[in-house]
Amino acid sequence: LYILDAKANDNTNGSKQEITNNYVSPVIAGSNPIIAWSGGSSANVLDRSAPFTTLGAPVFSAQAGSPTGAWMAIDANGEGLRRTVGTDLNLGTGNWTLSWWMSVASEAAGNRIYIYIADGTDTDIIRIHVNAASSDGLVLWLSDDGLATVDELIAMTNVDDGVLRFYSYMRDGNTLRVYINGIQVGTTSVVSAAASIDPTIIDIGVGLNVTSDTFAGLTFVKTALSVQQIQD
Repeated sequence: LYILDAKANDNTNGSKQEITNNYVSPVIAGSNPIIAWSGGSSANVLDRSAPFTTLGAPVFSAQAGSPTGAWMAIDANGEGLRRTVGTDLNLGTGNWTLSWWMSVASEAAGNRIYIYIADGTDTDIIRIHVNAASSDGLVLWLSDDGLATVDELIAMTNVDDGVLRFYSYMRDGNTLRVYINGIQVGTTSVVSAAASIDPTIIDIGVGLNVTSDTFAGLTFVKTALSVQQIQD
């Protein structure tokens, strides 16, 4: 397991070539990465700025069939990983791409949050969740006013069928796009969250109503990746 922080690295392409399992490709490694997590145990975190903190008791395992060679399983409310990073995310109104592998093995109940990226006052928010009405859509909310108004983008899929899928949400200027397994499945415009988005906390898992959810790696880069880069 390795965590990348471009601000803490001083080499020319913005990232150290220390990622295992080929999870972070040379293409992504040169795309101003904020974080890359291979899915392995948090006990092996090597980070030059701020490590993830384990919340609760998630299970970390190596698995040959996982795309990243390792995964984290969570089975209770509040379990997962959290990373607090000060102000160095600095997304502003710029481009970014958030990608991760995830499977959900049981019916998603309530507003289950899978990825939560926010500032310390819960004003600037990037939230990935399933809403209480349906488990057939993975929802992105982007907000600069504490969810008083949101830009919403839904990836229609059967989220909770136990299938490991590769999800990617991207901001490209004033356009939001979402991909499942490298195929674009939705797009919308940034209207409400037009102000600077400068989060300081990243949660993987941790949200409510979690049962047998598996995460197998995550990357977050300050670039709108191309379809080819996402598929790679």
